[in-house]
Amino acid sequence: MKSRTWLCLALAWAGCAGGGHAGAGAFGAIDDALAVCAAGDVVHGIDVSHYDGTIDWAQVKASGIDFAFMKASEGLTFVDPMFAANWKAAGDAGLIRGGYHFFRPEDDPVMQADFFVATAGMPQPGDLPLTIDLEVTDSVTDVATPLSQFLARVQEQTGLVPIVYTSARFWTEMNGPATGYDQYPLWDAQWTTACPNMPEPWPVWAFWQNASTGTVPGISGMANVDLDQFNGSLAALQAFVGAGGAVDGGSDDGGADGGPVTVGDDMGPTIAPHHKGCTMGGADDARQDAGLAVLCAMFVAALALGRRVELFS
Repeated sequence: MKSRTWLCLALAWAGCAGGGHAGAGAFGAIDDALAVCAAGDVVHGIDVSHYDGTIDWAQVKASGIDFAFMKASEGLTFVDPMFAANWKAAGDAGLIRGGYHFFRPEDDPVMQADFFVATAGMPQPGDLPLTIDLEVTDSVTDVATPLSQFLARVQEQTGLVPIVYTSARFWTEMNGPATGYDQYPLWDAQWTTACPNMPEPWPVWAFWQNASTGTVPGISGMANVDLDQFNGSLAALQAFVGAGGAVDGGSDDGGADGGPVTVGDDMGPTIAPHHKGCTMGGADDARQDAGLAVLCAMFVAALALGRRVELFS
């Protein structure tokens, strides 16, 4: 079960790090986030919304992209008009897919979660867990409470632990808690050629949005494609999504070496505008247990090489 697998990974990472979060224990008290590099191999992906237009997903796949997050919904009513088409075509092309919801803290979190699940559909084996895109406060002073309610509801509805997309800087800006969220896989946002900073609750990232100005074959006229990495091998990603070593493409609407993908400037001062919502214009257990031991060892090495950098340098 994917939720149990991710919890085991989180516990393994926490154990490797000495039983504490970044900023505690051996690391001492810190004011800024800890930069954490990939533990070893990475898998390349992208994230898209209707702002990326009509996508030739076969070309995207051929370029070395193996997974994609795609916007499904926002708030209580907005459905991305390209979600259904993107979902089917990406599956047909053999990509691992996942839907994300642009979270509006000002709107009822349980209603948002229900709307998201209804729009994106239940993830099937081979799909990424549903993801929350957390990058605005809507002037809400306590974002953590509705965030927790949303995550709990999505997990209740799907039986899978959702993924959290956010950045170290935004987590600080929203006064995010130091603990209580590392059970959720982190999709970290920081556009840099260095290693990304970690929001305080997380010791390591699962996914990383490392650029907003990529060029990817199959996305015509776009020089601002969001580029992403999975922290592990393609086999590890397939195990994470329960694909059993293969992706079952072409379901309903509801190369890990990269290829000719190019990256533009490092991350600017804000989250990618085209990643935002409409307001911006827009298998088996033995195998998995063995993987945990490998990831644990790699994480120790990554921590040894970790270094602090300025937020969004």
